[in-house]
Amino acid sequence: MTDPITKMFDDLFTITETKTRVTATLLPPKTKVLKGIVLGVARLKNTLNGNPRYVLYVKSNGRTIEYKTEPDGGWVYGIDFYNLAEKEIEYYSKNKIITILGVEFDYE
Repeated sequence: MTDPITKMFDDLFTITETKTRVTATLLPPKTKVLKGIVLGVARLKNTLNGNPRYVLYVKSNGRTIEYKTEPDGGWVYGIDFYNLAEKEIEYYSKNKIITILGVEFDYE
């Protein structure tokens, strides 16, 4: 059993670890982090500010759901959407707008 402080931290933050640093990202209140497999990705028209948007088809809990990335989301530049198919991701969504928290890549 985890202590209350650890549980509260796990509910508020997601932890990203790389070789050089650990990043804690604050999650919106009452956010449930989901896991799924990306079945397909398509590019949408850019926003009025010129930022890219994508539509993702994610299989989670036996259902395939269509999500769109948020308009003018800066995190979009950190994801390689062209190599995202068949990868497992951690994400949260609100009103079919997805925010990807992590991607599992196999480095060879």
